[in-house]
Amino acid sequence: MCTHEEKGHGHGVVEEIRTFLDRWFSHYEKGDVVSLASMGLPSYVSLGTGQEEISFTLEEYEKALMRDMDQRTACTVRNRSFHIRGEGSFGWALVLADYSWDLPGSQSHLEMHGRRTFVLRKVRGEWFVEHNHFSLPALGQEEGSSYPSLRPLLERYFLLEEATRDIILFVQLQDGLIVEANRAALREFGYSQEDLLRMSLEDLLEKGSFSELLLASEATDSLLEVAWTTREGGSFPGETSLQKVALGEAPLCLVMVRNISRRKEIERKYYLAATRDHLTGILNRQHFEEILEARMEYARENDISLTFVLFDVDDFKKINDSYGHPQGDRVLIRLGALAETSFPEKNAFFARWGGDEFTLLLERSLAETIVRIQEFQRVLKKTEISPLPAGGVTLSLGIVSYHPGESLGDLLRRADEALYQAKREGRNRLCVMD
Repeated sequence: MCTHEEKGHGHGVVEEIRTFLDRWFSHYEKGDVVSLASMGLPSYVSLGTGQEEISFTLEEYEKALMRDMDQRTACTVRNRSFHIRGEGSFGWALVLADYSWDLPGSQSHLEMHGRRTFVLRKVRGEWFVEHNHFSLPALGQEEGSSYPSLRPLLERYFLLEEATRDIILFVQLQDGLIVEANRAALREFGYSQEDLLRMSLEDLLEKGSFSELLLASEATDSLLEVAWTTREGGSFPGETSLQKVALGEAPLCLVMVRNISRRKEIERKYYLAATRDHLTGILNRQHFEEILEARMEYARENDISLTFVLFDVDDFKKINDSYGHPQGDRVLIRLGALAETSFPEKNAFFARWGGDEFTLLLERSLAETIVRIQEFQRVLKKTEISPLPAGGVTLSLGIVSYHPGESLGDLLRRADEALYQAKREGRNRLCVMD
């Protein structure tokens, strides 16, 4: 026997469900109807292999079990393979196994491979079966003994109800056409049930095809992160799993999607908090240093020019003293935005170093960087940064080129010396130290 735990679901819950199901199968093999009934909820729905084996209450299920036990004397369930998902008080399990029955009054012995799907709910600390579907291959069934259509079966299937926030879709395996969707799917995608049942899964994918998604799912044990589209033209990221299932006579794929937009937004906020300066919104010093070290190593290995600029706002203390700290903050914010606009290239990195000091890293030669800095100074001179007039904000800048093999500390020391040389020479200028 084996158990497969879906990624992203509580290991403890899965183990609880596995233990519960082992007990359930033990009672089933013994034909213990009373014990099996005690493991179900009053709203128990059971779907067997034919019309007479459908029950929608625990009482009906108990009667169906009695009929089943009357038709066989012993049952053995071997080679059980468990595929379990569980979270909180909700669980779902697919159990594949080999079933063998001894039939009463004869020497007949029946063996088949069967699939049993459970939907379980935890109530007051104990697990119970709420829905149970059993299916066998269609071989040997008399005409008319199987379900007349797939839709009535799916409409009763627990996963299509409001039991979970997850999107649940049943699609045809051969072409990806949607044959059923739960209420979460209608809510998240924005379509009516009628509209969704005219669509294929590919109509909801931002890119790629159903077959590609199925192959990707079969190639990994992890949940897939897939971009899904909505009726309004929006999209959302979804943790997605695909499972081939057999319900009735049609081969289907059960697609489960959890909208993780909220989680992604929280992750983005944490990332920004860790990498961005809280005042200006540009890179913070810690993250800039990480980038700087990585680019220094890359430049050394690939013989690429790298130039580092350290600068600050001239007489910034006077701005704060004259206009107040809120106005001084506005100067820093505006300066940061202006610099990011002036150096838009992908390999340009701009950060607040601390206070009124800023840093700039360019993958350019020293001569090219000097030209770009001079262009930036001209733009700054023409820009009015409230409460100061155009030209009221000037900078002192130190510029150094990276020497392959030098340490981060040596690079920063040379840039700092260049900056203070610019200050000593009267501010509002750049100084190169190579």
